[in-house]
Amino acid sequence: MKISIYNIRRMLIPVVLAGMLTGTGCKKDKQEVTPDKGADYFSRQRFLISTNYNFILFDTCLKAVSLQDTLTQPGPFTTLIPDNAAIQSARIGAVKDGGDISWLALPTDARRLFANHILRGNYSFRSLPLALNQPLPNLDGKNVYVSKYRTGADTVVTVNGVRVKDTDINTSNGQIQVLSGILTTEIYPSLTDLIVNTPPLTFFALAVQRSGLQNLLTNQGTYTVWAPSNDAFLNSGDPKLNSMQALEKADTAVLAALVRRHILPTRNFLLDMSLQSATLDTLRVQNLQREVVRISFKDRWGRVLQNPLVLGKGNKTAVVMYEMGYQNYIINRPAPNGVLHIIAGLLKP
Repeated sequence: MKISIYNIRRMLIPVVLAGMLTGTGCKKDKQEVTPDKGADYFSRQRFLISTNYNFILFDTCLKAVSLQDTLTQPGPFTTLIPDNAAIQSARIGAVKDGGDISWLALPTDARRLFANHILRGNYSFRSLPLALNQPLPNLDGKNVYVSKYRTGADTVVTVNGVRVKDTDINTSNGQIQVLSGILTTEIYPSLTDLIVNTPPLTFFALAVQRSGLQNLLTNQGTYTVWAPSNDAFLNSGDPKLNSMQALEKADTAVLAALVRRHILPTRNFLLDMSLQSATLDTLRVQNLQREVVRISFKDRWGRVLQNPLVLGKGNKTAVVMYEMGYQNYIINRPAPNGVLHIIAGLLKP
């Protein structure tokens, strides 16, 4: 990966978010060393972030959820910063050319979301080994998963399937890494709990429970789950699967095969799969039912698809994988024992 460091412009951006944060305008801190502030105090992350135009939206979000003062502490911390473009793409906020905030629409879990972007510890991503899904703890004690691998002549670093744009910006209380997107957050203790607590997966949760495979997705191994949405079951055309009443009566062996068909071994975030299969038209992987699943990230003309396509052994037409804006929270959903992506159809035998 070609490493480039953001140009840190030492300029104070006057950001006023009326009524949103404190009801008053932001004032420049008086930069004066006192006994409780060491000589390195004003070179800590809090001050670098607040004076960099590229991080205005992230800075505003930290203030809105009262996390900004965390980064004045000695730490050390490694802060994973989605730049302005990343936060705008996630539809969380927007900034005008002059640096003023156009609007901010924080999700209900905003504090947890942005705490997930602050890691406890000083991690140099340049120094990390080449390895997939290296767990690092966030501010709340949950993990993010860092992968570092070679693709062609480049070295790529991703976090929870989000590409790192710039690495190892040094501050006196740790490192800053710049991201191309918003990170999904590890919330539940297992894939089973994640499935049960995701409203669009009510049908799949029942199938997992009746198949007897909930322990597999709770206690053993690491997996990728392609979880079919409720609509996938409702529109399946299969009278044994297209209602909750039918699922309650379905043969448990049939349900076990269905669930295993939607599980792959190991944790696979989408971007990591895509980049590692860059030279292939279609990536072929084997599910727990020992059937080949084909995943296409490009169309027949080699153009990158906005929504990847998945085909099971018996699918005549591809199943669409939903694309993610943060508010949809549909792909790359991590758990301690894997990752979950929601798909729009059933994979067929």
